[in-house]
Amino acid sequence: MTLTTTPTYPTVGESTTFSESSQVGEVLIVELLTAPDASTQTLGYQLIATDETPSTIFEIAAGDYQATAFTFDASGEYTMKLYDLRRWDGSPQFDGDSGGDEYFELLAVYDRTALISSKIELNLYSAGGEGVTLQLTVNHNTIRASELLNPTTEKAKVAALESTVLTPLAALVTSSVTGMNPGLMDAIADLHAKYESHRVEVGGGPVHLAADATNVLRLTPADSLEGAIINLNEIREELLEHMKDGSAATVPWHTEDDLKNLPIAAQATSLGEATVLLSDLRLRGYARHQVQTANPTAHGAAGGFALATAAGLLDDLIVAYFDAIVVEDTKVNGEPEGAIDALHQFGFTKGE
Repeated sequence: MTLTTTPTYPTVGESTTFSESSQVGEVLIVELLTAPDASTQTLGYQLIATDETPSTIFEIAAGDYQATAFTFDASGEYTMKLYDLRRWDGSPQFDGDSGGDEYFELLAVYDRTALISSKIELNLYSAGGEGVTLQLTVNHNTIRASELLNPTTEKAKVAALESTVLTPLAALVTSSVTGMNPGLMDAIADLHAKYESHRVEVGGGPVHLAADATNVLRLTPADSLEGAIINLNEIREELLEHMKDGSAATVPWHTEDDLKNLPIAAQATSLGEATVLLSDLRLRGYARHQVQTANPTAHGAAGGFALATAAGLLDDLIVAYFDAIVVEDTKVNGEPEGAIDALHQFGFTKGE
């Protein structure tokens, strides 16, 4: 006994129809009982536009006033009763026989809940504003669809078509929202601790020629989201300086500067920007830098302070997309190869 919606995961403003697996009769009437607080949906029997004012399910069925398609104005949970009615057409036995009139029999009443999906978005932008918008369709706590929309440049569009990006994009579908990525504050605290250990790591090769006493984190890990974002921005500043200025320092710590693994996300001013920056710093930046030993030879040996916080599905997508943005040479089926080469290698923009 289940309620089926068409489409399967309806969203706000989308025409939706219901079917009930237990339905036996020919008529199904929907009575809306509750709606999300943000909804202005009218509760009660759901009717087509009519000047009539039927007050019972039998009057509704007799006039064929029941709505069969519904458009919801807010995401969330809607509870309802479904009335399953059978239509009877009697055969009059004599003039004036009322048994010959059409009538309806109530067969069953079903208590059901419909979940209307939300569409949520996150901008995946580099510091230069190059990127796309990730849009997820979320039904209850489950991701049901994922798309990359509104590329800011032609290069950003092509990057979104890379197979290396489409794979982690598809992997988000059926994931829970709460399970698609590690917690922001724990991941920042982990990165904070590992970077501080890495910058003074001089043994085993040595990892560094000398400890980096310049790019020190001054702030301790915060216990609020607002403070954690400030922490994250400090890590960005110090990690980038550690990676790119080590060979020319008065007391150098790198044999060669690491420009290969530089993060490209901007400082964060919002939680969404912090989510993107954290993925970039942790996985494209720090995790790769601390084991960078050749081309460039930043370290004499791989570092020993790997991140303890595992990458999430959202991390995987952000890393893959930013990797596709920065790559010099890219090939995407169906896209003009020469034009794409010019966009990625020389910074051309697309004309007509």
